[in-house]
Amino acid sequence: MDAFRVGKDGALYQIGDEGVIVGSYSVRVDGQEVLSPLAKEIWDFTIVKTRHLLGHLSKDCGREDFMFETILVQQILVMLVTGFEIYSKERFVELGGDSEPLSRNHFQSYDRTKETYKGIGIKFGEIPGLKSDVLERLQKYILWRHKIIHSSQEMVILNAEQVPAKDPIFAKRELAEIAVSDFSYFINALHIETEKLPAAITTPNVSHDAAPPSDHSPESTSSLS
Repeated sequence: MDAFRVGKDGALYQIGDEGVIVGSYSVRVDGQEVLSPLAKEIWDFTIVKTRHLLGHLSKDCGREDFMFETILVQQILVMLVTGFEIYSKERFVELGGDSEPLSRNHFQSYDRTKETYKGIGIKFGEIPGLKSDVLERLQKYILWRHKIIHSSQEMVILNAEQVPAKDPIFAKRELAEIAVSDFSYFINALHIETEKLPAAITTPNVSHDAAPPSDHSPESTSSLS
């Protein structure tokens, strides 16, 4: 798939070509960035990268691969939540929002992000087809990402503080697969809602020859509570 974008310098740029996939790009003229990826493009490449990592995990990792599996699953969670943060901020700006008054970590918080988008007319809990259990799991992933980054403990068991009252949740491939599916479905559904906002809310000039594939709602009923 290729796309055409108009840069800040007024020039027309072609992104990709037949048989050429571009994961990320940046165009600078005289030291100034005149073209950068759109929020959805950044997110889509995040999904490509996380699925690439999943491809390196055997569906039946042996005991000798336990550390490898744990490390990769933790990294996938970090990448997904970081991708959620970047998409939420960049898309908000694309829609005409001003991120300057917001704190640097504003979009790392699910609640603050939810309230910010509510302010422009999108309620996460009312996005068509989006199940409440997906939103509940997203909040767990965000919490676990924070603990993976900042905790002094090894996050092999992601909900260690709830054990033994609740069953342990291990950083396993199956969890990463559900997380990729959950985040992908949520961002795709959210993006569709942003495209329904009034025309007065402007977005960068972009033309695609085809729409990117969207993920279906996760069918997994696995509990992450």
